[in-house]
Amino acid sequence: MAKARSPNRDKALNLYIERNGNITNREISEILKENEKTISNWKCRDKWNVVLRKGECSTTKKRGGQIGNKNAVGNGAPKGNKNRLKDGIYEKIFFNTLTDEEIELIKSENKDEIHRLELEISLLTVREHRHMKRIKQYEEKVDKITLESIDKRTLKIEGNLLKDNEQTQTETVTRAVSIFERVQKLEAELTKIQKEKAKNIERLQKLKMDKKRFELEIDNNNKDDSKTWVEAIQNIAMKRGVNNE
Repeated sequence: MAKARSPNRDKALNLYIERNGNITNREISEILKENEKTISNWKCRDKWNVVLRKGECSTTKKRGGQIGNKNAVGNGAPKGNKNRLKDGIYEKIFFNTLTDEEIELIKSENKDEIHRLELEISLLTVREHRHMKRIKQYEEKVDKITLESIDKRTLKIEGNLLKDNEQTQTETVTRAVSIFERVQKLEAELTKIQKEKAKNIERLQKLKMDKKRFELEIDNNNKDDSKTWVEAIQNIAMKRGVNNE
């Protein structure tokens, strides 16, 4: 289901025309209680500057040609046209068909994912540094044996004792491992950390490239829309001139 057109969209254009273009997007957004980026998108999509120069509103212009008009002869629908779209099952997403809400959603998701990956890479870098530091400390040890754990337990001794009396003693159990064995474990864990870090860096680079490509595609579509609109006005003017002759 298509997104309903916001009534503030035409109000924003009218404000722009009433002020003869001498009003900023931020001022309009404050008056209408809209997001400044939304105002910017409306301004670009509805060609406010062109409308102001021509003195006519492209957003409220009645669609369709007049009786006998042949402007569309030989001009098929452009690539990505969705005139025959009945439902969204087989829909292909074209950048020039995205709504303002969908564009903001994609930008927000990309931004959140980029932030998450950057944070993950930072945490992996800290873990990598700590493991490298521990490995260096072990390698610098003179002794080739290190204590891995120390356990203490209390033993209860019974028998040959006075009634109701018990004798106890504490036993300490230690486990020693070689430096080489410890370093091997740390190096194995370090390798896992570095592989995960490399994967996240690769994902981050790809995501940033996709984000840049998306922004360029949106800009190009806005430019193409503006060019197409201007060309259409020029063609109509030329045809009117020929008819007048």
